[in-house]
Amino acid sequence: MITQEEARALTGLGLTGSQAKVYLALVKVGQARASTLWASLSGGVARQDIYRILSELQKLCLIEKVIVKPTEFRPLPIEECFSFLLQRRKDETAKLQKQAKCSKN
Repeated sequence: MITQEEARALTGLGLTGSQAKVYLALVKVGQARASTLWASLSGGVARQDIYRILSELQKLCLIEKVIVKPTEFRPLPIEECFSFLLQRRKDETAKLQKQAKCSKN
């Protein structure tokens, strides 16, 4: 079962609310077409935004496109997703700390 805490954690790690909803819906259904995924969301994300959000999630390497006709999408396991986003946040923080040290000198 997908919880609100997971959605808040994903947004806290840098995803938008819509990206978190779409990713978690895909985790819930496993592998699905965009239209099936949109129907499973039962509101909250506009139909015309689904493909854009799926493309964004794919660029973040959180989902993958399955080469079938029609196209389907499969999520990265949620544990790996959290690890990936957390590591990305740590890298961004380290970069900011380094920049801050350079600006002090």
